[in-house]
Amino acid sequence: MRLLGPITIFVLFCMETAQAQVENWHFGSAAGISFQGGGISTIFSGMNATEGVASFSDSAGRTILYTNGEDIFNRNNVAMPGGPLGGGSSARQSAVVVPQPGDDNILYVFTADENEDGGNNGIQVATVNLSGDGGLGEVVQKDQILISPSNENITAVGYCDNNLFWIAAGVRTQSQALMAFKVDSAGVDIFGVRSEFNGIIEYNRFSKFSPQGNKFVISTRSSFTAPYRITLFDFDPTSGEFSSPIILGLTGLGLEGEFWSFEFSSDGNVLVAVQNSTSAQRSLIKAYNLALPTNAEIAASEKVILDEEILMGSPQLAPDGNIYIPRISSRELLAVSNTDDFENLVIVRDAIELRPQTLALFGLPNFATSYFDPDPITVTADAGDDVEVCLGDIVDIGNPPENGLTYSWEPPDFLSDPTISNPQFTITDANVPTSVFQYILTTSNGFCFATDTVNVALFNQKAAPEILGSASVCPNVEEVDYEVINPQPGFTYNWNAEGGTVVSGQGSDAVKITWGDSREDASVTVESTSPQGCTSDQGSLTVTIKVELATPTPAGLENICSNLREGNLYSVINTNGSEYTWGIEGGVIDGGQGSNEVSVTWTTLGQGRIWVRERSVTITDVCFGTSDTLSVEIFDDPAAVNMEFVSVDFDDDSRINLQWNFEAEDRILEPTIIQRMAAGTGFWEEVATLTKDLRSFDDINLTTDEIIYEYRVIAENQCQQQLTSNEHNSILVSSNVNENNIALNWNAYDDWPEGVENYEIWRKIDEQSEYELLRTITADSRRDTLPSLAGFQHYYKVKANSNDGINISWSNELELLFDHQVSIPNVITPNDDDFNENFVIGNIELFPENELVVYNRHGREVFSTSNYQNQWSPSDLPVGVYYYSLLLKRGDVTVSGWLQLLR
Repeated sequence: MRLLGPITIFVLFCMETAQAQVENWHFGSAAGISFQGGGISTIFSGMNATEGVASFSDSAGRTILYTNGEDIFNRNNVAMPGGPLGGGSSARQSAVVVPQPGDDNILYVFTADENEDGGNNGIQVATVNLSGDGGLGEVVQKDQILISPSNENITAVGYCDNNLFWIAAGVRTQSQALMAFKVDSAGVDIFGVRSEFNGIIEYNRFSKFSPQGNKFVISTRSSFTAPYRITLFDFDPTSGEFSSPIILGLTGLGLEGEFWSFEFSSDGNVLVAVQNSTSAQRSLIKAYNLALPTNAEIAASEKVILDEEILMGSPQLAPDGNIYIPRISSRELLAVSNTDDFENLVIVRDAIELRPQTLALFGLPNFATSYFDPDPITVTADAGDDVEVCLGDIVDIGNPPENGLTYSWEPPDFLSDPTISNPQFTITDANVPTSVFQYILTTSNGFCFATDTVNVALFNQKAAPEILGSASVCPNVEEVDYEVINPQPGFTYNWNAEGGTVVSGQGSDAVKITWGDSREDASVTVESTSPQGCTSDQGSLTVTIKVELATPTPAGLENICSNLREGNLYSVINTNGSEYTWGIEGGVIDGGQGSNEVSVTWTTLGQGRIWVRERSVTITDVCFGTSDTLSVEIFDDPAAVNMEFVSVDFDDDSRINLQWNFEAEDRILEPTIIQRMAAGTGFWEEVATLTKDLRSFDDINLTTDEIIYEYRVIAENQCQQQLTSNEHNSILVSSNVNENNIALNWNAYDDWPEGVENYEIWRKIDEQSEYELLRTITADSRRDTLPSLAGFQHYYKVKANSNDGINISWSNELELLFDHQVSIPNVITPNDDDFNENFVIGNIELFPENELVVYNRHGREVFSTSNYQNQWSPSDLPVGVYYYSLLLKRGDVTVSGWLQLLR
């Protein structure tokens, strides 16, 4: 390998901006080069590729795969499982590879067919899963056609930090259109976007996006015999549409086999084109200045930077910023350096020498061009640092805006303007509680988007602290206790006593105050300060200082459950130095007499009363006070649970329906528990825990034709007493049968308050679709006998009706099957003695669809009928032996035999 000094310097400078996915190139006949580490080295390739190829590496610069559009190889230079692909190895741009945004395990390989096959395989996409084949990758889907027939060109470019790609190709012959296919986190949009260009794109062979993705160039010609030309387009990544074509390179070599291939500089301002004639073995390298302001100036900027009688392949931008061009069937690559400086472009012959036994041919790897953009347009969102704010304060979030970007905050609540980059946050509503508000900032340049979040912690300390302490004190009483109700950890409290002195506890949530002389407008005040420095409004308690104490009414439960009447506490706020004497009616003081809190046992139901007398002695006065009386109600809890019914589900024997109700529902606590017991076992099991708003439940997966199930509902009242409903049971119907009779038996339904009014037997026979009521049985009887000859297939259910006419309960379904047989006599005596006159077939009524034929001993038919009903009397026939054939259509059975006719 030979490297010239200027190229090496440029490599070291540009490698800082190129992305690792393009660092390894596999091409030609076993040829390859690597740009890893800032330099250039030759590598081995397991592929022979005449023309188009594609390579792709991971973010660490290690080869993942390479392909010529047909064969596909993993990093070990071994054919990848699932190949080959549907492209053509002789296509000028046979393949390009892009990752699926958001999924590091998936690559999409787009392939183009070759002209030699008429492009019939078209533009296809295959999916490679890199986790397959032990992490070496495998083709898991292929042959998805996007365009057919196609030309030999395909190119790709990424946007938004390669979180979205566009794949572009020309439609083959006469369609005169370009197609663009989007690839994002959802996969490949196989329908694509079509841009029509009549008279411009009749035939096309090679194409490229600029690294920035705003320009697209394609080799086209207006007819099959016309020379190829370069056509430059604008591209809109928002819509996927091409526009504003510029025709470049109108003057060709005038030779057969001419075509164009080209490449952009890394900044997209220079286009390098290789004009090639295979018949003359001659190539031109031209350059165009795309930074000029008008189309005409761009077209006129064309200059030839190399004209030699050598055949050159397609150019390719490299991570070092140079554009390399293969000398076909050689080991040499040319280079165009200084590519971002149109006026000082340099041709370096023999810039890279490949390994021995390898050759460069027509193509170098085709990459998504965005990987070469040294300054990609990226959109970032910065919502700023998390902040803490007090109620009413104003704080800025976000950061200053950047040109060309739009901003959107969600939610917009409490922000001055949710469409700018740095809105102000403020809340003045004291009803908004202390909480953390999370805001999502979305930044966009109209196509790419980025998001970031910021948390704003609001500390609402405006609510005044509440004070607990004596509001009536004796003059000059010392060290009376006052405290904050529900103090906040880490808060400090500032106290003030008007008419007294805070003697201890300042700064904490509890203080002691010594009061002065008599006055009725004394007060205690306090305000809090949070650790964040937020100060609350002032809390206040008015205090009266005089000899006549306003002792408060005792505090405690005013409604007591009878089962909880013991150990109830009653209290008044304690004032330092006071003595308390308690009075009570309907109960007894168990303990605490003389203090501000006592324990009480209530001894009677109904109303009780409790009060307290207070005495305080100070250095100046003796003070007295008597509280108001507190009335207390002692009661039995009225809550109850009542089971309404338990019933086997009419349509599903494996399910039992339960329904219940509550009395004094507001006294019922959560949850409601359903218990079940198989009758006779004595073991209750919990089958459901429900909220108390439910009044019904379906128990499933049961065996109701074998087991009688009992149920009860359990709840708890507010007096902490367990409530258990009455127990209801399911009905199980069974039978004893013989050929003629069915004896039905069932168990009693228990525990309706008014009892069972009666039981109903319902039946369905043979082809009947609905049950019908057969008979009603009195409540004291639980059996009945029924004829079995009513049909072959019997279904029975028993229904219990409550005496109040409100509830019912169904049994299981009993199914009985009978194989009834006909009985046919072999003697008949039609002699007018009214005995054995007719040919009577027993059970024939069960076989209404029948056919009967009777023959004499000579085989002559003497009687025949359909649907025979025992009506034939052979009184006109002579005595003798006759033969019959009876077809029973139910079961398709024929019964044959003989009949002796006597007089």
